[in-house]
Amino acid sequence: MGARHPAEVERLQRRLDELESRVRSLRMSRRVLLDLLRRVHDDGRRRIQHLEAEVARLRARNRT
Repeated sequence: MGARHPAEVERLQRRLDELESRVRSLRMSRRVLLDLLRRVHDDGRRRIQHLEAEVARLRARNRT
C-alpha cells in the first residue's frame, strides 16, 4: 500500500470516527431496547400472575 495523500488520510480518519460513533450509538440503543424488553416482559408476567390469582379467587368464591 503506497503513501496516502494527507487529505485522504484526514477524510478516512473522519469516516472512521463517524463509524465508531455510530457503533457506540447502536450498542447503546441495543442496551436500552433490551432493558425495555426485559421490563415489559417482567410487567407482563406480573399482570398474568395477578389475573391468574384473581381468576382463582373468583372461582373459589363461586364454589361457596
